[in-house]
This record gives sequence, structure tokens and C-alpha cells, in this order.
Amino acid sequence: MTYVVDTSVFVRWWVDQVGWQHAQRIRDQFVAGDLDLITPEFTRIEHAEVLRKKGLLEGVLTEDEYLTAVQALDVLGGVIDVEVLEGI
Repeated sequence: MTYVVDTSVFVRWWVDQVGWQHAQRIRDQFVAGDLDLITPEFTRIEHAEVLRKKGLLEGVLTEDEYLTAVQALDVLGGVIDVEVLEGI
């Protein structure tokens, strides 16, 4: 199964907001290899900015947690698939 997700899903992996439980289930299924995720390319930039505002500046995340969260999308690899999105 493949989900198209936006920044709000990734942010909820790190910051408890309404819907965080569902976002973390998606994360767990993705990490287990049971689910594929695709998202627009600009998500990396948007993810970093939203986490800065909602996590770092509000004191929810430490600087190290923030950096780990921002780098997570790069580490996960294969999440961003522009060609698939262009065909939708």
C-alpha cells in the first residue's frame, strides 16, 4: 500500500499534535516495510521550517532532537517520488 503524505504527517512523528497517534502508526508501518510513502519534493524544506516553529522555538524539541528530525527524511530515503506525484 502507498500513502501520499504531506509535511503535517512527518511533523507529528516528532511533535504531539492532534492526530499524532495515526501519524506514528504510519511511521511504524513504513519503517517495518509494510507501507510506502510518497510526498512532494518541497516537503524537506517545509518540514524543517515547521519543526523549527512548532518544535524548537516552542521548546518541544532540543536542538539535537530538531537536527535529528530534520535529517530523518534524508535518512529514510525513497520517500520523495516526484515522478509519481506528477502522474496524479
